[in-house]
Amino acid sequence: MDRLINLNSNKKRVIVQGVLLAGAMALADQSVVLPVIVKYFSKSNVMVGFFTSLLRGGAIVMQLYAAFHARNDVLVLPKLKKVFAVRFLSWFSIGLFILLLGNTSPALTLLFFGISLFTFSFSAGFGTIYYQEIMGKMFTKQFRGKLISQRQILAGLISIIGVIGISGSILEWVKAPYSFAFLFLISGVIMGLGYFYFLPFKERASRKGSSPFNTFGSFIRSAALFIRSDRQLRIQIITRLFSFGFMLMMPFIILQAKSIYHISGKEIAWMAGVQMAGAMLANLLWGKLSSHGNDKLIIILALLLNLAAYLSLLIFQNYYLYFVVFFLVGASIDGYRLAFSNMLLSRAPENHRPAYVAIYNNVVAIGLFFAIPGGIILDTFGFTILNLVAITFLVLSLLFATLLHRDCKPME
Repeated sequence: MDRLINLNSNKKRVIVQGVLLAGAMALADQSVVLPVIVKYFSKSNVMVGFFTSLLRGGAIVMQLYAAFHARNDVLVLPKLKKVFAVRFLSWFSIGLFILLLGNTSPALTLLFFGISLFTFSFSAGFGTIYYQEIMGKMFTKQFRGKLISQRQILAGLISIIGVIGISGSILEWVKAPYSFAFLFLISGVIMGLGYFYFLPFKERASRKGSSPFNTFGSFIRSAALFIRSDRQLRIQIITRLFSFGFMLMMPFIILQAKSIYHISGKEIAWMAGVQMAGAMLANLLWGKLSSHGNDKLIIILALLLNLAAYLSLLIFQNYYLYFVVFFLVGASIDGYRLAFSNMLLSRAPENHRPAYVAIYNNVVAIGLFFAIPGGIILDTFGFTILNLVAITFLVLSLLFATLLHRDCKPME
């Protein structure tokens, strides 16, 4: 085996960078804190859904294009470093825009907020391809699954500390919108430190032959063929797409709790922290299962936890129930993230890994925008109907998950 495979120093850089990135993102958590910020500048639930989707969805737009240009790259780290720089600057600038404009021009603040958020997410389209290529070729399946679990456990711990200690204090004691600006400025610095630590990562050259696809059009056609020729890939795509049913309702749970119980900034931070605690503790199980090749079981268990959370909101109404819901959803989200990613990387042949990742992410990306129709359903039909729709999607995902194979071998 190549001496750089499963290198311990590389493992440390992946974990530290991932932990600091998660901690930074937690300060403006997509599911809890971000909806509150957007709601401050706009009263529209659709706008809340749009910004929530924008944070993740913009990354997908450029993934096929990035995969095309990465098809023959034997080294991708130099390009990944440029992506890190763009993401740091765009995230940090959100804090500056809110600080300078938030108190005088809400509309202009939202505009610049959206542009910077899209740039941050858009650049991740390239970053995801390069990062997944590095993860796929530098670590073996079992080692990678355990690494991801360890990273997510530590990320959960630092996120809990950050969101309760920093976000909670800032939201409670600093007047909005300055509190929002400080969250992005502080998290930008934390994010930048993680990127800087990752820079000395040691990458081996890929053993790739020359790609037969000389045009972007031929590359897209070839990528689409992977779906038609690989039944298990199709099932995984459908399962993952329906699993994003949790996004239909997730951004609006905190707003529902806020409207009913008038919760404070500190309580918002505690709910975000409980969600991260669920993710951290569940990763103890996810990591063990993944190290034994049980990614299918992780997906099924994560879906059951997600369903339990949403069904409880349908049946009961209690202040403390929201803490349980956020705990269960946090556990399920990290289960999805680990198992679907590891399953895909294990399935993709090295020569076609960027194309596999890109075509998969582009198709399932539809689910990243579910928060937008979720906002429309909420405004039109109410929270209960929205919950029922989300539950229906999760049940469909569970049915397709049972068709997945436990062992994922690369296609020839």
